[in-house]
Amino acid sequence: FDTLIYKQRKTTGWYDSYIQKIFENTATYGEFQAHTQRDGQIAIAGDPVQDYYPAVITKAEWLQVKSIRLEPAC
Repeated sequence: FDTLIYKQRKTTGWYDSYIQKIFENTATYGEFQAHTQRDGQIAIAGDPVQDYYPAVITKAEWLQVKSIRLEPAC
């Protein structure tokens, strides 16, 4: 996990924003989505490619985590 340690301002550790980006990234279940940039705007280019990356979790697990994260906090 050394490569995943995020260092900023002489501090090491996991930041909430970095963890959020990992949870939101479809690459965690192996999907690749190409993007293009035109006039400073980023746009999706083409269809997503399934099984492009080695999956860390299944798509079903990713969707379950996504639904849990969208639930209002108690």
